[in-house]
Amino acid sequence: MSLAEDFENVSKFMPNHGLKCKLCTILTELSKEDAKIINAKVADMKITGEAISRILIKNGHEINANVVNRHRRKGCLRAD
Repeated sequence: MSLAEDFENVSKFMPNHGLKCKLCTILTELSKEDAKIINAKVADMKITGEAISRILIKNGHEINANVVNRHRRKGCLRAD
């Protein structure tokens, strides 16, 4: 494929091949209040992705720090 063709098919090169990220999925499953709290903590760069993932795991959501950090960098495919 040429460069132009690759960019025409850019979705093939996107993370998760079109699947929404785990954190996005978790956020849609939570109450609006909990999702708002998590979004605020994700935006707070003083809080590590590791800490966020540990809290989510403790509360029944399987996720790792890499997913949180990718979400922070906007490297995931978001629902919005």
